[in-house]
Amino acid sequence: MIKVDNIADVAGCDDALVDLLMTTWPAYYGAVGVGDAAQTIAQRRQHRSGGVALLNGQIVGTVALSETSFGAQSGDEGFWLIGLCVTPSARQMGAGTALVRWAMAQADAPLFTTTQNAAGLLRRLGWTDLREVTDDSGRWSVLKAPPKMGEA
Repeated sequence: MIKVDNIADVAGCDDALVDLLMTTWPAYYGAVGVGDAAQTIAQRRQHRSGGVALLNGQIVGTVALSETSFGAQSGDEGFWLIGLCVTPSARQMGAGTALVRWAMAQADAPLFTTTQNAAGLLRRLGWTDLREVTDDSGRWSVLKAPPKMGEA
């Protein structure tokens, strides 16, 4: 069973998460990329903004909440689900779903995301399409999470 905890509550996970980010996005976090995976993980830990998926005690995925993201426009007030990734060996096992649900539960404001690969998963969880945006890597979908119970 997949368990998701806040990164700040999972000791000794940083190296595995750095490896996961570097493997998932080598053009950004790799040797020639501009991103710093260790700094990203440290910020998520400091701000308690990241979730870590564990399967039998092994780290299999991560996600984070941010105040903005690529694809944000005026009027998109709330949080952004960013950095959703799952190890290839744990895909199709519910880790992505568990991470998205964790992020939805954490957000105390509307939640958005911009994705190239997870739109199908998000739509199955009730997210709605807002628009498409493009960059050098192609087309991205901007989606919004369904409101929480009791929210308009």
